[in-house]
Amino acid sequence: MSLVASFLASCKPDNPDGGGDDLVLDDVVTELPTDVTAFSVTLNAVVNNFDAMTVSRSNYGFVYIVSNDIDNNAAQDMFYNYQDNGYDENCKFVPGGNIEVGNKYSYTILNLLPEQQIYYCAVLTHPQTKKIVLGDMQVIKLLEYAPQFKSVETSEISYLNTSFIIEADYCGATSKNVQLGLYYHTSEDQIAVNGENVKFSEELDSVVTMKVDFLRANTTYYVKPYIYNKKSKEYFFADVFSFTTRNADELAVDMGMSVLWASCDLGAVKPMEDAWWFKYASLIPSTNYTLYYDIDYVLPDGVPDDISGTEFDAATYFLGGKWRMPTFEEFEELYNNCEISTTNSFDSVDGYTSSKTVYWSKKISGRNLEFKDYSVREAGSVTYLNTLYRWLSTQKLYEELDRKIPTVIYRNNWSWNDEYYYGGIRPVRDID
Repeated sequence: MSLVASFLASCKPDNPDGGGDDLVLDDVVTELPTDVTAFSVTLNAVVNNFDAMTVSRSNYGFVYIVSNDIDNNAAQDMFYNYQDNGYDENCKFVPGGNIEVGNKYSYTILNLLPEQQIYYCAVLTHPQTKKIVLGDMQVIKLLEYAPQFKSVETSEISYLNTSFIIEADYCGATSKNVQLGLYYHTSEDQIAVNGENVKFSEELDSVVTMKVDFLRANTTYYVKPYIYNKKSKEYFFADVFSFTTRNADELAVDMGMSVLWASCDLGAVKPMEDAWWFKYASLIPSTNYTLYYDIDYVLPDGVPDDISGTEFDAATYFLGGKWRMPTFEEFEELYNNCEISTTNSFDSVDGYTSSKTVYWSKKISGRNLEFKDYSVREAGSVTYLNTLYRWLSTQKLYEELDRKIPTVIYRNNWSWNDEYYYGGIRPVRDID
């Protein structure tokens, strides 16, 4: 509980010189503070015997001192000095809010530190004489900071992402002084404050939903939610819990061929959803669909001619099991054994609908694969830059350039690109 004490200030202001009624001590009354938290407090006051319309807001408010190193007498001396001189280096003035019914006004001080001592007086400056009148002094100690997690739940667990719903009591903190977040890892022993897997919220509502992306399918993660006091550098943790992402085998489509195909690109759960883009042999996803290439990208050391199923295969890394990137031959098999239908709508940017290419097998009726068109929209037109590019794992020698270039598919035709271009991945799975 907060410690609140009231001390009478035996100040007797001079009588005003000239027009206006004399102001006496009872004309401004410092009331008890309210809404006391670990980081904030609301100061309250009442003014009597005067018309609120006769003074501007800058002429009434509060003077306060924040200090744990002084006592009540020292604080009173500082307030006396402020009253006599209109200034004291230890005192801060804040204007009151709108004067309400009953001549009440208030001001809320935010972004304080827990357990700080606040001394304050209501203040009124006479509109004619400019004499300063202070009310009684009130003393308040802010609360200890002890945030609490009420509940932490997972929501919408998918193959490569999940959402967390966190309900917490932050003891009056704001996002300026407290951060809500969580650490997660595939090993419980490696969840640490300085771990690389961390997600935090920009908001600090009583209930916050956070989505964590770029997870790996069919994998158990351990999660440690935290509340971090930015000023004291102190962490408050919830209990560690775990969840398991969905098995990517649910995405497999049997087209009657040598491999099973994923129903959507890597990073999506439906064919027409935005997926992830990768530079060739990179495991780092991008969701920026205006990107075209990164000219500074260099292939990692040790990249083989065919990266399918290797440490350089993003499909293997994120989906696990028998999932991998398709080879040139496997995509050629799909192309040669499917009828291909392309639908487009690109009259204008405003009316543009992403085109899709639908492949369906001649061998199994009703089985089909849809490929999203990632056309780049530009003002007034639609520019086809990264439409149906999908990486294949086999590097082909493009004889005219005398170098190896990763192979992609582009509008029903084979094409070749440099490794620093961005492309999507349509994974395949070996048949058991």
